[in-house]
Amino acid sequence: RVLVRACVRLRGGPRRPAPPPDQAPAAPDPRGSAPDRPSLGGRPLGAMAMTRRGALSALLLGICASLSGRRQTAHGFSPQVPKPATIKVVGVGGGGGNAVDRMKETQVDGVEFWAINTDAQALAKNRADYTLQLGVGETRGLGAGGQPSVGRLAAQESRKEIRNMLTGADMVFVTAGLGGGTGSGACPIVAEEAAALGALTVAVVTRPFRFEGPARARNFEASLAALREHADAVVLVSNDRLLELVPENTAVEDAFLVCDNVLRQAIVGTSEIVVRPGLINVDFADVQAVLKRAGSCLVGIGAATGADRAVDAAIAAVSCPLMDGSPTLREMASGSLIRGASGVVLNVVGGPDLSLLEVQNAADV
Repeated sequence: RVLVRACVRLRGGPRRPAPPPDQAPAAPDPRGSAPDRPSLGGRPLGAMAMTRRGALSALLLGICASLSGRRQTAHGFSPQVPKPATIKVVGVGGGGGNAVDRMKETQVDGVEFWAINTDAQALAKNRADYTLQLGVGETRGLGAGGQPSVGRLAAQESRKEIRNMLTGADMVFVTAGLGGGTGSGACPIVAEEAAALGALTVAVVTRPFRFEGPARARNFEASLAALREHADAVVLVSNDRLLELVPENTAVEDAFLVCDNVLRQAIVGTSEIVVRPGLINVDFADVQAVLKRAGSCLVGIGAATGADRAVDAAIAAVSCPLMDGSPTLREMASGSLIRGASGVVLNVVGGPDLSLLEVQNAADV
C-alpha cells in the first residue's frame, strides 16, 4: 500500500506581500537551498522536496548529503540532531473547532492543537490540547452572532493571549469555516500575529455553501482577502463540491465529516512530512522553501494498492476534489497542474517493498 501526499504552490495566484523595503531580508541559509540538502533517515519511506527536480536526482542528493553530513567528535562520527520544528494548529470558531476535533483522532507527535472561539459552550466540548475563549468582555462567551465585526473585536480584545499562544511556533496552521462571525473576523488576526512572530503561516479554510446566502458569501470574500495579506499560503476547500461527491441520501452530519476529513488530511498530512523522518527526508526548511509567501496552494493525499499503486495514489493526491481550484481529470492527464506550479512538496510513503521505480513513476505524475 502506497500513500502519496502532494502540496502544490500555484503559479500566478495571489501571494502574501513581501516584507517592506525598509525591513532587512533574512540572511541566506549557509547550507544552501532546501532541495539541495535532503538527509537520510532510517524508515522505509520515500519522500522528497522538489522544485522541478527528478526523483532519482533527489535520491542521489539525499544519499550524498547523508554520507557527508556527519560531524566528527572526539569519539568518532555522530549524527547532528536538530531541534524539531514546533507546529501549532489553531481552529478558529465553530468550523475550525470541529476540524481540530477530527484531527485529534490522528495522533501526531510534535503538533500542538488549539481551539479558540467566542462561544464558551462550544469550547467546553472541544477535545483540543488547549482552548482559548476570545473576547470575554465583548461577547461574554455567547458567540459572535454570525457577525465578522464582532469576531474581529473579540480577537482584538484577546490579541495578547493570541500572541502568547503562538509564541515559539515555527509553523502555524490556521483553520476556520469562513462566512460566519468568529472564523471570518478572528482568523485574519490569528494569521497576522503568527506572521509577526516569524512563523510559517498556512491557512486552511472553507468556502460556504451557495445556499447559505449572499451575506455569508460577502463575509467570506472580505475575510479571505484579509487572510491573504498575512498568511504565507492559503488552502481553500469548497463546501459546494460536497454536493457533487457524496451520495444523495448522505446525512448532513456525515457530509460535514467528509469536509472535516479533508481539512484534517491537509493539515495533519503536511505536519507529518515535517515531524516524521524518511529515507529521503523532507525537513521544515524544505516545506518552508515551497510555502513561504506562496499564496494559493493545493494539498492532496492519495492511497492505493495493487500493481500501479504508486501512480494511482499520486493521481488521487493531485486530484484533491474538494479543493477550490483543483484540476479536472483532463488537466491532470495532460500534466498541466504540475507544469503550472512554481513549487511542489511530494511525500511518498510505503512498505519495505516500495521500489525506486515506483517512486519515480509517482513523481512523474
